[in-house]
Order: sequence, then C-alpha cells, then structure tokens
Amino acid sequence: MIGPMEPDEPKSEKSRRDWEMEEQAYYEQEESIRIADEERIAEEREAAIESMVGWFFENFEDPQNEGHYDSEDGVYLYPYGGPFDAADMLSSFSDDYPNEEWIKEAVERIERNGTYEWAPTSNGEFYEHPAHWHSRPRWDNEISDRHKTVASPVCRSRMA
Repeated sequence: MIGPMEPDEPKSEKSRRDWEMEEQAYYEQEESIRIADEERIAEEREAAIESMVGWFFENFEDPQNEGHYDSEDGVYLYPYGGPFDAADMLSSFSDDYPNEEWIKEAVERIERNGTYEWAPTSNGEFYEHPAHWHSRPRWDNEISDRHKTVASPVCRSRMA
C-alpha cells in the first residue's frame, strides 16, 4: 500500500482558485501597463520641457550678457528687439504641447535665476540687427522712441 490517499479537492474550490489566479494575473498586467504608461508620459513631459527650454535659450538670453544698460534710469535697453517674456514666447508651443502644465514648468525653469525679461540672441530668429532697420534710432542721452514702444510695462513706467 502506498499510503493514505488524500481526498481530491472539490472542483468548485479548484475553479475558484484558478479564477483568483487569473484575476491576479490580469490586475498585475494592468498595473504593469499603467506604470509603463506613466513612465512614457513622464519621459515625454521631460523631453517636451527640455525642448522648449533649449529652444528658448537658443533664441533669448539675459540682457546682462550683451545688453545695453541705462544706469541713469536703471533699465536695460533692447536695441535688437525685446524685451521678451518667456511665457509669451513659449505659448507658441501650445499646438505642439497642449499640456499647459508642461509649458508652465518650462517657464519656471527658464526664470529660475530671476530673469523675467529677455533679449534676443544674436543668432536667434528674433534678433533685429540694425542693418535691417529702415532708419537707425538716435542714441542721445535719451532713450529713443523705438525703445519706449518695445519696452515692457515695467520699463516704460520707469521711463515716464
């Protein structure tokens, strides 16, 4: 004799356990898919933000780098265009990146150092070289009318 035989498990118990294992496998697979989607979205978000920040710094720079500073009035002059606002300029990405939170994050990264008004880089698409002007502005002791019109509201209030 081989030994006492264990009674067979009832069919209903076996099918219930099989169903639970299938259900667990299903939910594990769903969780795996959800995590993969979240990781993919996070990667897309980071790539989009890096793209916007990269584009911005290819086209704009802190006016302290090469800007003209009027020490009497305490403002930067923008003879080559500007000042530009990061949020306004990145709003053009809303068709490519419709998630407004991504654009806001890119703006926060750009303005992290405390600069909120930007000058165009000399190799960027927003640079207005004097050779392209029909008439050159006068550089007297006063700020030219052209610069008063392109200055930000903060700068204009200081000029008044």
